[in-house]
Amino acid sequence: MLKLPFVVLSAGACCGVLDLFSSSSLDGSWGWYDAANPSGSLADLSLTAAGNTVRGSGNVCWIGMCSPVTITGHRSCGDFNMTLQSSSGFLATYSGQAVGGNKLWGTWNDSHASYTLIFHRE
Repeated sequence: MLKLPFVVLSAGACCGVLDLFSSSSLDGSWGWYDAANPSGSLADLSLTAAGNTVRGSGNVCWIGMCSPVTITGHRSCGDFNMTLQSSSGFLATYSGQAVGGNKLWGTWNDSHASYTLIFHRE
């Protein structure tokens, strides 16, 4: 009788391995704009992912004040977690999921509050 090895991989392990070799759905330029705010709040991000690491840069404007930001973070199985930081002291996190290849849907946390934001591929 021939015995075959039995291999079990958890969904997390498979997902992690697949993430390392797939093209990143986070790579590219992303934008968010709030026309409801009279002074115009906006954010634009340029992201690249290699393995589970996410890096990038961008600009964030809240109530008329803009700051260039550096972005660092990680991704796994479609989820992401990023920190955006400027030299002027601005700090925010953005965590969520890539949706359908053209949207990032997540929660933005900064010193003012927590918001649900959707970025669109530009």
